[in-house]
Amino acid sequence: MGITVFISFYQTLSSMKKNYKTFIKAVFVTLIVFISGCDSTALKNSTDMPKMFSVIDGRLSFKDQKIFETYMQKLFTQKDLKEVSIKGFTSLKSSVSQNTESESKANPLGDIPMSDQFKSVLNSKGEFQVGNSVYVVANGLVSEYEASDYQSNSLSKQSGQIRKEIQILGTKDCEVTYVAPTNERYRLKGLAFNTDYLVYREAGAKTYWQKARKRLFGGTDWNTTSDRLSHVFVSVSGELTTYALDGTPLGPFLLPGAGSDTDTDGEVTKLGHYEWGGIGFGVNMTSQHVAHLSNGASISCSNSYQD
Repeated sequence: MGITVFISFYQTLSSMKKNYKTFIKAVFVTLIVFISGCDSTALKNSTDMPKMFSVIDGRLSFKDQKIFETYMQKLFTQKDLKEVSIKGFTSLKSSVSQNTESESKANPLGDIPMSDQFKSVLNSKGEFQVGNSVYVVANGLVSEYEASDYQSNSLSKQSGQIRKEIQILGTKDCEVTYVAPTNERYRLKGLAFNTDYLVYREAGAKTYWQKARKRLFGGTDWNTTSDRLSHVFVSVSGELTTYALDGTPLGPFLLPGAGSDTDTDGEVTKLGHYEWGGIGFGVNMTSQHVAHLSNGASISCSNSYQD
């Protein structure tokens, strides 16, 4: 009787041990498949965007306008903008944020406002390519070059056949100067803008908080800063007029991107509208700009802009 019970107990343990091993193996295999699937998805998502362009002489090159538009749409759908990291390319956004000099020195656009999405497409020289056209954004102009004979040296001097060249921007600005108890000078600067980059357009408002720095041989540079700042605020509201291909005005409509935004790093942009293709659009909008300081004070100004 005792021997029978022992044998039965041993067989039960053996069965449990075998089933346990089978269960562990099944769980292990399932985890491998799941993790592999996750890795594949993550890899696919991380490589989708770089596949949409190539890098030519340090600039992003898109095969055609449709791919460029698709890429821009992907950027605008990201909650937190993540720039692609790819060998041979440094975006204008990255080069400006890494430069300790004034924005006007680090950025070929100077104080011309631009969304972070579009700033991440341009390189540090203000260049990008769509099809067989190279677009250069600098000195208040956007120039379209024939890609086959375009050249740009390390000093951002361009050469080649210019197909088209236009002024980038309509803008209106306001500013208020603030002198700290230590006699350091700061200013709140607000811009309302409608910019045209030939293959892409955007309109909205931008707020800067800047600190004055005297130049060695006279004059003043204004550096965007977070000194003495709690946060900056920008809002935009108003109307939008679009146009049919024959030039017939459509609208006005409420500005699609009306609203506000804040940031703590010294500048913030709010787009009221952006588009590609077509023949452009007009805006009639109001922008509000506020700097909330760490001492509880606030400084504000506003713009009314129409074009």
